[in-house]
Amino acid sequence: MKIRYALIALLLGSILSVVSPTLAVAKELVKVIVLGPGLNGEVEITDPDQVSFFENLVRLPVIEEKPDGLSDAFFEIRMAVGSAGEIVAYNVYHYYPAQGQVAGYFYYAGVIEGSSSVEGKWFSLAEDGDRALRELLVSLGAAGPLAEGNTAQPSRLPLVMAIGLLLVLILATAAVVWWRKSPIDDQYP
Repeated sequence: MKIRYALIALLLGSILSVVSPTLAVAKELVKVIVLGPGLNGEVEITDPDQVSFFENLVRLPVIEEKPDGLSDAFFEIRMAVGSAGEIVAYNVYHYYPAQGQVAGYFYYAGVIEGSSSVEGKWFSLAEDGDRALRELLVSLGAAGPLAEGNTAQPSRLPLVMAIGLLLVLILATAAVVWWRKSPIDDQYP
């Protein structure tokens, strides 16, 4: 029973450790400011749908080390968080678009007017989230690393391995069923 409670506590701790710093600092994301290649200065985003997109985007898995092969160019994304319409802090991310990899990365540079336990951490973007972010940035006038596009193809190896494992399990199950149903010759001379 103690093991079950320990596992539940470990699971809850793991979930809480990846909670976005946006949620820990204040109640809501108020606006987003983007700076980067091709943009005309700071671009302020206040449209609720676009702001909501960024709020969902930052709920990402942490990766331990800086990814290899990143370009020097990045977009700075400042997410203003507040309570009752008043901005209390800015979470600052650096977005590195996909360059030869399947999806891009976020680097959490820190908090202006606050602090977070995940400052200096890297986050891996999902491929669909990266694609949507690229499209949004291009619509805002961004260029540079976004124009080169994603040249990597997703690996199919995990899918092939999963299918292979499934086939082996099916064949093993069929062999066991066939062996159990086959008549056993109890009469030995």
